[in-house]
Amino acid sequence: SFLIGSIVLIRRSLVSPPELKLQSYILVLGASISFAGNIIYLTGLSPIPDLDITPITLILSMLIYSIGLLRFGILDIMPIAGETILESLDDVVIVLDETGRIAYINQAFDYYINTDAKDFIGKPASVLPIWDMLKKLIDSHTMARGEVVMNIDGREPAYFHTHISTVRWKTQRLGKAIILEDISERRRAERKSFGVSDDSLLSGDSIPVIMILRAQDEKIMEVNRSFILSLGYERKDVVGKSPLQVGLWNAYERGEFFQAFRGDGYVKNHPLALANVRQKKETYLVSAHKMEIQDISYIVMMANLKAE
Repeated sequence: SFLIGSIVLIRRSLVSPPELKLQSYILVLGASISFAGNIIYLTGLSPIPDLDITPITLILSMLIYSIGLLRFGILDIMPIAGETILESLDDVVIVLDETGRIAYINQAFDYYINTDAKDFIGKPASVLPIWDMLKKLIDSHTMARGEVVMNIDGREPAYFHTHISTVRWKTQRLGKAIILEDISERRRAERKSFGVSDDSLLSGDSIPVIMILRAQDEKIMEVNRSFILSLGYERKDVVGKSPLQVGLWNAYERGEFFQAFRGDGYVKNHPLALANVRQKKETYLVSAHKMEIQDISYIVMMANLKAE
């Protein structure tokens, strides 16, 4: 098993990206010293007869591994099983370490750059052709989701639904994981249907935030994609709850809205402050009307962010 493990380490050192080869070489060197010490003892080549130098070489190996761990981060190398799973995904997966260096990127990104995505590993995230838009999402500190667009030479732009997560081990932050889901076909279909430009699609101006409430108990029955992207909530966290329970508005704001709504049976461009998932409030212009389906009354609310 020791020999097989050594062969695997040597193979990994040969195929590792240039920025991570040193880590692989340290692992191979540590294993080689232990292996050489055992061979010297078994073949009788030890300078001191009958002295088993294997424990000494093991100490040297541990010293090398300690230096590699503390100085060169040898445990940053991606486990083989995890890498195999990530490489099979259709979505682009990018992992950044705490310093902003690209620790991993899967081969799905090859399609969009017409080259080997592995060339980016070990380099700063700023070299990514889509980094400027990703950085805006990361720096906003308000949303873990959003949409970004990537311009590709000689091809139509690619639209991605983006999910950004912080990678943690216990209480320690290790970096960020970014998942890019290609939604280009959906966006092009919307462009044809609504007759809007690429800039409008990206900003979300073409499709308002939509929320459907059951009039009887004010429970949220459905929300659209713009709601999720604009406010940052997961659908499962809001459906079946009232906006007050979710924290979208407070009791005073709720009372003001329904006072205006019940007066005329509808509202148009009513200014309403809505709180996103991080409880940051922004003012929306809300239009709402009542409709009935099978004797059940619903309130359909549509909202756009109020211009500054």
